Formats: sequence, C-alpha cells, structure tokens
Amino acid sequence: MVTEKGCLSEHSGANTHIKAGIHYLNHHFKVVLFTRFTIKRSLVGRNKDSFLFLLVYFTDLLIALPRQFVLLYKIKPKFIYERYHLLNFNTLLICRCLKIPHFFEINGLRKEYHQNGLLSGLETKFLSCSNFCFCLGLRGVLLSNATHLNIENGVTFSFWEAFKKHKKQRKIDFNICFLGTLMEHHRIEIIYQSLNLIPAEILQRMVLHFIGPVNHHMLTFAKSCPIPIVLHGGQSENKRITLLQKMDCGLVSGGNPYASFMKLFEYGSAKCPVIGPQTANLNHWLEDNCIFFYQPENPQSCANALMEIYNSPSLSQVKANRLYQLIGKKFLWEKIFSAISENIAHHL
Repeated sequence: MVTEKGCLSEHSGANTHIKAGIHYLNHHFKVVLFTRFTIKRSLVGRNKDSFLFLLVYFTDLLIALPRQFVLLYKIKPKFIYERYHLLNFNTLLICRCLKIPHFFEINGLRKEYHQNGLLSGLETKFLSCSNFCFCLGLRGVLLSNATHLNIENGVTFSFWEAFKKHKKQRKIDFNICFLGTLMEHHRIEIIYQSLNLIPAEILQRMVLHFIGPVNHHMLTFAKSCPIPIVLHGGQSENKRITLLQKMDCGLVSGGNPYASFMKLFEYGSAKCPVIGPQTANLNHWLEDNCIFFYQPENPQSCANALMEIYNSPSLSQVKANRLYQLIGKKFLWEKIFSAISENIAHHL
C-alpha cells in the first residue's frame, strides 16, 4: 500500500525500494502494489504546522475513509504492508475493523521534521497499534512503544554482481558522483563550502556528476559550483552501472541523523570510495574502515575526507572493497526482505 504520490516517481529512491519490496515479498506471499489511496497533500517538508493546513489534511483523510473501507472489504486481503505517510492512519484503522494484520514500512517520522509534541505523541501512539513497524535507518529508536525492526536500504544482487570484476583506474579527471534526486535536506551547501576549501590545483581536476532527475536545486547549485558539473538526469539501472564504473568517489552530502541513504549502497556496489556524514545511523551500520566519514555540517571535515580519497588511491581502494563485500553479505534486497517476510509470517 502506497498513499504518497511522490513515492511513485520513476527514478526516486522510494520507487526503487517499493519495486524491490514487491519483487522479493512475492517470494514468500502473493503481494500486489495498491495505490488507489494516494492523497493530494503532503505533510513532508517545512511550514506545515498551520491549523488550517492540518484541518484540511485530516478532513481529506476522513472523507476518503468510508470509500477506502468498502474497497478493501471487497478485496479481502490477508494483511496490508503499508509505506507510512506522515499521520495517515486510515489503512491501520481499516485493518483493525477487518481484523487483519497491518505492517508499516517507515521512512520518515513527524518528529524528524517538526517539534510539535502533540502531533509527535499522536504519531507514536498510532504506530504502536500496528502489528509491526519496519524502520528504515535507525528510526526505531524514536518509537518507544512500537514493535519494530531497523532495516537499511539495499541493492539487487544483479546490480552488486555487475561490479564483481570491476577495478577503479584513476585518470586525470577526478569524478565525484551524487546519485538521486537532490533535495533541500541533502544539505548540498556543505559540499559547496568544502569544495572552496580545496587547493586550486586539485580543484581544477575535479568534476561533479549528478545522476538523477534534474530539478531547480541542481540548476541553482550548478550556477555557483566551483567545479564543472555534468547533469546526467534520471537513468535506468543498466545506465547507472555504466556511469558508476567511471566514478572515483560517491558523495553522501548530508541528511537526517536516523536516515538510510540508498545512494550509499549503489556507490559501494560500484566499488566507489564513499564520503558520508558520521550520522547515528551510518555509525551504527558501518565502521570507518569501509567509508570516509566526515563530521556532519562541517565543511572542513568534508574537504579533508575528499582530499584523503584524492591523495590516497590505495587506501580508497581498500575501503571501497571492504564496503563492497559488506553490502554483499548484509545489504542485498533479497536478504532485507527475507528478514521482513519472516517477521510478517509470525503475525499471520
């Protein structure tokens, strides 16, 4: 069940995750994607705490509830696996009425975006009513009472195996990659500031590649970036494989402390040395022997990490190979959704 329209964008990380989920959950159950209940408004983002906005938002949900109930009653599912959209609990309520298990996959919580204690408390209370919550990243620590499992993003085995014999060869240009749709919360300004701290003779050899849908954030950044930028746009998996083979470094520019970064696992599968912020989540799953950490919100620390990769090709290769092996052991979609399927089975 997907109720947020943005998750269905063709080249988005959410869409990649959803497709993988349907494919691998179908190894254990008969699962179909259901998107009939996508809502018009989204609580994701800033400045959405106004009384009027919340009133309209919840009114829309209440109006849709009876129609949703009738439709699901006719379908008669055995359980519902729902990608959680902030404060949308219609399907959970319907599952309680139909007396079938309900499972949330959570990739964002209200308290991560806003400090409204009342709404955050309401969110936590309702989430605890679901049979089980699968929390992307380390978000489970924010759910005190909900039964949950922290999970990470991943890659397909075919994507990972495509780089099995691949070896990086440093050329004149040092190609830095940013994979995915650039959003405000990615804190790309940290990268801009860090690039301006790198010596000019090295900076002139660097090129930044964006592989993902082109939007106004990318275009604005391109105008002021001190190094050349190549906008590749959204690409298929096969095209991403070809492009990532040419990259010397994968960049995670920043994000929520508890968030999981899908791009990290594609970089790692491509044997790219990865620069990433030392957030609570990445620190939980990874050790610094397989990633070049920098202190979040610290441009100088980010610049130092970038320089270390540039100046130490042998160390970069060692760390990249360790990350590649780790992904093969722990972060393939089939392994992740096998663990999810086991938990679902316990409730059926």
